[in-house]
Amino acid sequence: MADKYFAIMDSNNVVTSVEIMNADTENEGIQKVRNNHNNQDLIVKETWPNASGSEQRYNFASIGGTWDPNNNAFITSQPFSSYTLDSNYRWEAPVAYPSNKEYSESIAVSWNESNQRWEGTNQSGNIVAAWDPFTFTWNSI
Repeated sequence: MADKYFAIMDSNNVVTSVEIMNADTENEGIQKVRNNHNNQDLIVKETWPNASGSEQRYNFASIGGTWDPNNNAFITSQPFSSYTLDSNYRWEAPVAYPSNKEYSESIAVSWNESNQRWEGTNQSGNIVAAWDPFTFTWNSI
């Protein structure tokens, strides 16, 4: 037997919890989860922490994320309304993540939904740069 992860979904396929069960198979783990909750109608699916590709349901289930039964995929919550799903059921920003983190000072990179751009914040918490996806450089703000 081995520890396996199992996601529990509500009737809308929203992941409500992820539990670890010691089981040899997915079916055995599902049955253990249902028995522990005294509910044989629970929607339960195995999920993998390092999921990659369709054989592992694309992504690790996360609370608040969804289960897509038609595509056999777990989908995390959409981080921003401008993000779209790629073919691996992962959210992508409308502008690719910066390929270069080099700037004149150390920065933390984050998405600015209002300005539809990646921004660099310095250690003091000030936004100091914006990523230019055409020149692949950071521009001072």
